[in-house]
Amino acid sequence: MEKTANLQQATEAAKSSDQALNVAWNSLSPATRKQLLAQQRIWIKQKDASCKVRGLQSSSDASEQKIAEVLCKAELSSQRATQLQGYYQEDYSGEETESY
Repeated sequence: MEKTANLQQATEAAKSSDQALNVAWNSLSPATRKQLLAQQRIWIKQKDASCKVRGLQSSSDASEQKIAEVLCKAELSSQRATQLQGYYQEDYSGEETESY
């Protein structure tokens, strides 16, 4: 039961981090999203692979591995959302705005 609860908590944390990431991404200007799209796709693949490895290295127990993997994804998504917020600030700071 405890592992199930921990997995549910980890899943909720990952869901929350993904939502924050999506908000940060959608807050960017269309030009910035276009510029970052290839990088974002690579980041997603790296995040998934890195977290899979982290999960496998965390324990020999499959449930604990999954919890570690999901928590890793939550952590990295949260970090990426913070990075993207920096691009948002550049977009709308007035320093590097594009003319339309």
